[in-house]
Amino acid sequence: MSAPVRFLLVAVAGWALFRGATAGMLPGVEAFAIEPAEAAPAPPVVPTEFPPISPPAVAAPGYAYADAAYYPNDPRYSAYPAYAPPMPRYVPVPIYYAAYAPIRSVSVPLPPP
Repeated sequence: MSAPVRFLLVAVAGWALFRGATAGMLPGVEAFAIEPAEAAPAPPVVPTEFPPISPPAVAAPGYAYADAAYYPNDPRYSAYPAYAPPMPRYVPVPIYYAAYAPIRSVSVPLPPP
């Protein structure tokens, strides 16, 4: 019997033994069983009560930035400029030439004179 077949046999037998023990089919396994516990009742949920929220106060007309957006047109608060594409990075690619080129000789048969 080969080692893989032996391993599969042991794995299937162990699985069947474990399933039999957990299902209660093996005698004497009751000693290892854990009794299910009863859950304690949850306390009742107490509704929370908050005072009503008052509306926010309106800014005074003379207040700075009351009529404008959040920030003025100040260069310190301007948006970031768009990113420029990076400069191309030129990398020299080595080119290897053969030290010699094999010469192919072609011989064409000439017709007889």
